[in-house]
Amino acid sequence: MLIDGNSIAFKAFYALYQSLDRFTNSSGLHTSAIYGFNRMLDKVLEEEKPTDVLVAFDAGKVTFRTKMYSDYKGGRAKNAD
Repeated sequence: MLIDGNSIAFKAFYALYQSLDRFTNSSGLHTSAIYGFNRMLDKVLEEEKPTDVLVAFDAGKVTFRTKMYSDYKGGRAKNAD
């Protein structure tokens, strides 16, 4: 099973966006994306029972896609960083 880690983390963060104040650590760092990601991953692993799993994350804002095509994701609204 191949999982797009950035996509799942993004979905997890916004799925719990209304509860941000409930998901912070002692330093004030928001942990909703980590919590939601783990819950989603656990559910998929339990239901699908894959023999192998790989979760891939983009390394940063510049990827091979942006190098090959400068307008990659050009039509998307900017998210808060």
